[in-house]
Amino acid sequence: LGCPHKCVFCDQSTISGERRKHYTPDMLAEDVLPRIERLKRKGKTAEIAFFGGTFTGLPTDYMTALLDKAQILIAQSGGVLTGVRCSTRPDFITADIVRLFRDYGGTAIELGAQSMDTDVLRLSRRGHTAEDVFTAAHIIKESGLELGLQMMTGLPSDTREKCISTAQDFIRGGTDTVRIYPTVVMRGTVLADMEYTGFTFAETVSICADLLGLFAENGVRVIRVGLNASPDVRDNMVGGNYADALGEIVLSEYYYRRIVAAFDVLGGTVFDIKIPRTSASVLRGQRGSNMARFKGNGISVRITEDNTVTNFAEITRLNITE
Repeated sequence: LGCPHKCVFCDQSTISGERRKHYTPDMLAEDVLPRIERLKRKGKTAEIAFFGGTFTGLPTDYMTALLDKAQILIAQSGGVLTGVRCSTRPDFITADIVRLFRDYGGTAIELGAQSMDTDVLRLSRRGHTAEDVFTAAHIIKESGLELGLQMMTGLPSDTREKCISTAQDFIRGGTDTVRIYPTVVMRGTVLADMEYTGFTFAETVSICADLLGLFAENGVRVIRVGLNASPDVRDNMVGGNYADALGEIVLSEYYYRRIVAAFDVLGGTVFDIKIPRTSASVLRGQRGSNMARFKGNGISVRITEDNTVTNFAEITRLNITE
């Protein structure tokens, strides 16, 4: 809803899992209220997020009705719900619309930028420019709202270098968060008609690991890699790169690179790695793939799960006799 464009990759009704034509404030309450209780039992907090469309492109009275209901739900949540975020296009951002969103309780806006390369944007039929992204990002940051930028890898004419350049532009634009979505070719899209392939899966994992490193070095939080796991996506994809655990696969590659870099600095071939329990399986890799890579390179690794470790991992070189 709210978007007048049809990008070459777009099949948003399948990706969002939302085929209803008009989402009402009452439907919002029906969706959110049961989740409040589940979050409360788990001791967690969350935000209400309006995704899957161009939120700031909706008619103003419809948008504000949804935001009004969101504020009522937040007030009723006892602190479980902490704010409202939305996704939109960079060319549907003005100072007035951002002020309205903020005044109705909005806390974060994410822009679907997809790329900052002129050719990629043109061939993807995005209908906006990189300058539009910079302008919208500046307006959002000036308003005091959290800024999120979303990028896609593997669009027409994309390269590793263009992905890195886009990430660097995101950083220069002052983004607080990033989502990385490798291109998935959905049935019924222009890309499907083109029989488009794009990056291989291995290239996608490698490039996304590059991006994780770049964003981490610059203090930008990556909050998503890959589309949410969905039977609709699995059933309707005809190409591109999708996996239920893509984010974990990419993170595992990123961990592997960081650990190998530390080995190179320390020297030697036998190491103890202390890492929080929640990260240990990612470091080991799917089906122990990273451990096999270490072994294949003549490196012996012992992993100790230690939740007191706060800086990713502590790595100690061991004497060969140990």
